[in-house]
Formats: sequence, C-alpha cells, structure tokens
Amino acid sequence: MKFSTTTRYGLRAIVYIARKGAISSVREISAAEDIPVPYLEKIILKLSKAGFIKVKHGANGGYYLSRPANKISVDEIVTTLEKTTYPAPCLEKGYGCPRLKDCPTHSIWGKIDRSIHETLGKITLENLIKR
Repeated sequence: MKFSTTTRYGLRAIVYIARKGAISSVREISAAEDIPVPYLEKIILKLSKAGFIKVKHGANGGYYLSRPANKISVDEIVTTLEKTTYPAPCLEKGYGCPRLKDCPTHSIWGKIDRSIHETLGKITLENLIKR
C-alpha cells in the first residue's frame, strides 16, 4: 500500500506540532517540514475538522494538539487523510465484485488490511516524537 502525499505531509505536520508541545503556525510548520503553505493549510483544516488539533486565533496564534500525543494513533490520522486505506477495492462496501464468493485472494486482502490497521493503531504520536 502506498500512502498519499497528503497523508505523509499530514503525519509530518502533526508530529511537528506534537514534538514542539506548543502552538505552531502554518508558516513555521511549512518551513520546518518543507511543505508548501497552501497544501499544508488544506491538511491542517482536515486535521482540525477531525478533532486532532485546535486553533488559537490572534497575533500569536497557531495550532496545537487537542489531546495528548499518546492518545492519538497513526491509524486515526491515516484513516482521516487517506481516501481509502484498503489494499484492494473488493474490501470496499458496494464494490460488487462478481468473483467475491469464489475469489482465492479475497481473504488475503482482508488480512493485510487488518494487519495494517492493527500495526498503525499501536503507534501513537508520542512514539514518533521520541525518535
């Protein structure tokens, strides 16, 4: 499975915020992580709407984590930022594969999907900021 640039940038941005442990501006994150400001603003909006980060308005405003870093899993972030995390389309609701009942590979895609989410679910932002 290949994660999108949005997910990779989003994860780097939220790890930066978590590592700093204080309010971070978009321009600061952009410069530190080499993420274009317009792209980062869209990612920050998604992370904010999903409840991972909060905003402080004003001259010294910016973004900060909405909950402790050890309470935010990488799986939550990836699931929020990726359009789909399935390794095969047959796992998506409504896909309607005519071979689903007789497919010799369907079960492996399900195992891979569960393994990915289980692994990412065990990794928190706290784990990443300690690196």
